[in-house]
Amino acid sequence: MLYAWNYFVLAAVREPGERELRIGFDLHARELEMVGVMTETGWLIYHAMTPPSRKTRNEISRALGEGK
Repeated sequence: MLYAWNYFVLAAVREPGERELRIGFDLHARELEMVGVMTETGWLIYHAMTPPSRKTRNEISRALGEGK
């Protein structure tokens, strides 16, 4: 999961500098959906699942301006 978080392929910022939604691939080539929050010591990933949901893909598409 940490590899997927650090080398994500798509992301949407939910709260600038505080909370992000990311999609990335782990070391076994599984596509992961992850949500993390910035803490004083770095990112805390509090949600991860595979495969990413349609809702997550739609949120990222809207953030990238693709859902217009």
